[in-house]
Amino acid sequence: MKKLMLFVVALFATQAIQAQKGLEFTLNFTPGSSMLLNNNDFEEGAALNYAARFAYNAHASVGFNISDAFGIYTGLGLSSVGQNYTTAYDGIAKSEQHTFTTDLNYLRIPVGFRFGGDFTEGVSAYVRFGGFVDMLSAAKGSYTFNSNQGSFAGIHGTPYSGELATYKTDETATYDYRSAKHYEGLLLTEVEDKKVFNDVVFGAAVDLGSRFRISDEMGIIFALHLEGTVGSVEGEDAVHHFITDSTNERASTFSVMAGFNLGFQYTIGF
Repeated sequence: MKKLMLFVVALFATQAIQAQKGLEFTLNFTPGSSMLLNNNDFEEGAALNYAARFAYNAHASVGFNISDAFGIYTGLGLSSVGQNYTTAYDGIAKSEQHTFTTDLNYLRIPVGFRFGGDFTEGVSAYVRFGGFVDMLSAAKGSYTFNSNQGSFAGIHGTPYSGELATYKTDETATYDYRSAKHYEGLLLTEVEDKKVFNDVVFGAAVDLGSRFRISDEMGIIFALHLEGTVGSVEGEDAVHHFITDSTNERASTFSVMAGFNLGFQYTIGF
């Protein structure tokens, strides 16, 4: 009987140690703030003041844990990033400045590595690092213009001429960049844009935090999340819609985000 009890205890101890080796399922939600960084926009001064915009990503992932401390993962989720802008002209009250925003929504496929400590402990390190592929699902802008500054022709996010430039009263207009058009030439010939924002972008992300044990198989994850694109989120037609220099060229625009990852993790051990 004593030998049987020792065998049972040893069996449970072995299962606890190896519980993290196997399949790992994770649900993540990360609220935060984002910016769309562009050198041309930074140089606009009072015509284009930057402010962070609310962002988030949420995804479900599945991973294979090769050991207690190392695994690989992939998944599927949603991501939303954007940018707030405002003018900052001298002698004009903040409430009378033009304001405008850009919002980009993506379907996301993350791929990466998981590093961690001993998950049998109450609290253990939890690190995920990898890349992602974002596929654009929506790209919209909104603009609120103050009548004290007159027409808003040519400001950030609108065509330099045409219908939108006729607004002269206080109101908010919206703009869909996926069905956008711009105007060219003296006759204001309407030209349909093909790519204001790229349909596919690539990036990298890291989560640095801790796993709090519910059981050997289940845990809650709290982690700092940082991410950024490695290519421009804007396409070749963006130059027609955003303030830029007189050469009619536009620098690459990179999306960055910082937030706090809240996750639930479950492992099926081998």
